[in-house]
Amino acid sequence: MKYKRLFIQENLSISQIFCLSNKDQNYLFNVLRFKIGANFIVFNNLGEYLAEILSNDGKIKIISSIEKKVLAKELFLYFAIVKPQPLKIIFRQGVELGVTNYCPVITEYTNIKTLNIARYDAIINEALQQCSRLDKPKIESAISFDDFIKVADDVLIADKSGKSIFYYLAERKSYRGIFIGPEGGLSDSELKKINHLNLISMHQNILRADTAAIVGVSHLNLLYNME
Repeated sequence: MKYKRLFIQENLSISQIFCLSNKDQNYLFNVLRFKIGANFIVFNNLGEYLAEILSNDGKIKIISSIEKKVLAKELFLYFAIVKPQPLKIIFRQGVELGVTNYCPVITEYTNIKTLNIARYDAIINEALQQCSRLDKPKIESAISFDDFIKVADDVLIADKSGKSIFYYLAERKSYRGIFIGPEGGLSDSELKKINHLNLISMHQNILRADTAAIVGVSHLNLLYNME
């Protein structure tokens, strides 16, 4: 039987009883139409548990453990902040593809300088509930492009002048992340700063930021599978 999944921030343990937040109660009772006695899965970075609804005021009980924490391989997605709609896709698809750290970067052509952390954290939670993943990705604080360059030695950088994925597959070197620039591209001064780094071409066509992020993370997963 396939159970619905709900991300819970609290530490979880067998026989534990606690009340859900108003938001989670609304999801279970009004969206899923669950009743008292219904079973579902609660999970967080520490594991996955089967739970039962005890009352209409959101009280639940942890019944049994299903799966313990599995440490995910680090996969950092560095990205220039773009408009909310493509950014929503970047966060949602990134969860499904194994991103562990979302790292916004402020470039010269970045028009939006801040993230609505609560909004994208909610998107991450929704994606976690749907894709059976346990570990929750972290949203890092935004950094400048110059600060990114300081930590970019083991990061692939998406650029049309870069080498193909086949070059990096043959190289068999480990990379911890990928950088996706703004849809308007990097400035001339920024391009000069990445010339000596690990540039990778995403596609022969120009891609939207959200498409490039999906392709880039998929390339990184390919490299991980070759290790």
